[in-house]
Amino acid sequence: MHKGAYVWGLLAIAGVAAVSVFLYIGLPHAASVPAQDVGPPPVLTAGNQLDVALKRPPLAAEQEAALVALATSDAGSEARPDPMTMAHFGALPEEALSDAEQMQLKQQVDIATAAVAGLDTPAEAARMGYTQASRELSGIGSHWVNWTLIDKPFDPARPSMLLYATMGGVQKLVGYSYFTKADTEPAGFAGPNDMWHKHGSICLLNGWLVSEGEGKAACPGTWLYASRLWMMHAWVNPEFPNPWGLFGMMNPGVCPDGLECKDIKAASEASVPAHEHTQGL
Repeated sequence: MHKGAYVWGLLAIAGVAAVSVFLYIGLPHAASVPAQDVGPPPVLTAGNQLDVALKRPPLAAEQEAALVALATSDAGSEARPDPMTMAHFGALPEEALSDAEQMQLKQQVDIATAAVAGLDTPAEAARMGYTQASRELSGIGSHWVNWTLIDKPFDPARPSMLLYATMGGVQKLVGYSYFTKADTEPAGFAGPNDMWHKHGSICLLNGWLVSEGEGKAACPGTWLYASRLWMMHAWVNPEFPNPWGLFGMMNPGVCPDGLECKDIKAASEASVPAHEHTQGL
């Protein structure tokens, strides 16, 4: 009697299991999702930058708040053309410095160079609040921005932008880009040779540069009038010295993978002194 009950119990359990499997197979359910890379998508050197921006994750709340604050702090809604007329290609003439200026500049550059070790990789930059904001360009690389630093006093060790370039399959820190808000040209490094410049109105989406020189109505994201924003490049990484000067607008030694860099190579070989800016940030 006990043996028969035992057998019937096993049959009942098996029947329930079979019905469960049948029901599971018959019901719609989500397919398994493979693990995905949650990092930023590959940087495009050409193409529609709006498409790139749409694929990127939103900025962190602190960074987004800082960007919005910049946008609201500068009035204007019409398209603001790029006012920059400085040369990008070639070495620009530098003025002689006094002994005091030379000493102060050396101290500032030493401070900036010492900070390179902690910002050498994009991963380190991300931990410090920087986010990639532009495609890669010949002679410059791509801009990584910490929007919370733009409205703070100049600090050689804390540039608000970092310049990375993918070379040999590895993204490398090639230099700094100081980006700050001021009514007049910032003091920056000691002496008159740090080449500050401005750009036109800027449209960003998810922190990514979509376009320049357009009006606010045409921008699908955050729009900066940018009349009070100043930028300056500083090639302080000893691994990438700039033959066109510490504060050169471009560095002929920086040619990201996938770019031919014909113009900058020709300018370097011929020592061409001038070319107007045409390449975005």
